[in-house]
Amino acid sequence: MDYRLLLSALDLFPNRTERNLQEMKTWTCNNFNGYNYYGSLVVTADNVQLAITMIETQLIQMGLQQTIKPEQLVPLPTHHRHVRILWNGEH
Repeated sequence: MDYRLLLSALDLFPNRTERNLQEMKTWTCNNFNGYNYYGSLVVTADNVQLAITMIETQLIQMGLQQTIKPEQLVPLPTHHRHVRILWNGEH
């Protein structure tokens, strides 16, 4: 079964072909105000401004409205192997 056709029919992913895929950037942020402590997140977007808009929109939906600054986003290297622990469980 061709799952790409099924996913396209469900409109879960943008309609893109291999030729027109644009490279996205990925950032982490581990210093936004969460429910009890600082929160951690990963975001992938076309650019930093879109990433901030996406984060702020999601946080509003969660009842955590706040302003995210570009300097809060740390680029996640994608050109080499890399692990970044966002939260190790310590309080």
